[in-house]
Amino acid sequence: MNDTTNHHSFNSPAIMQLAYMVGVLVKTDPNIDYYTFYGKNSTISDEEGCLMLETMIQAGADIYVENFYEENILEALQSDRFLTSRKNNQNFKLKIEKLFQTTPPPVRKGKGKGRVPPPNPPLAG
Repeated sequence: MNDTTNHHSFNSPAIMQLAYMVGVLVKTDPNIDYYTFYGKNSTISDEEGCLMLETMIQAGADIYVENFYEENILEALQSDRFLTSRKNNQNFKLKIEKLFQTTPPPVRKGKGKGRVPPPNPPLAG
């Protein structure tokens, strides 16, 4: 559920892959038809997206897990440079915002891809 190793989905876990497809794609770039990206040819309704989100949370999805770009789902949905920006997904976005308000972040020892950084070298001295 929280795997970030698949490069075909922007190294994103399932919960973020869902966000890339809920709503109608906003074509902010006139060349978007020539791009290849995850979710480009897929649309999930706002209602279905909310149901799928609830199921993913029950199955252990981590809302704080980050994609390749070190963004969690809330940050990705708020980004204006998001290639897979969607409209008609307001209920989905509201659910995400509420989850972040009510779910404390886990203790992590590194950013991006769930990797733990190497230990710090001893200070000289």
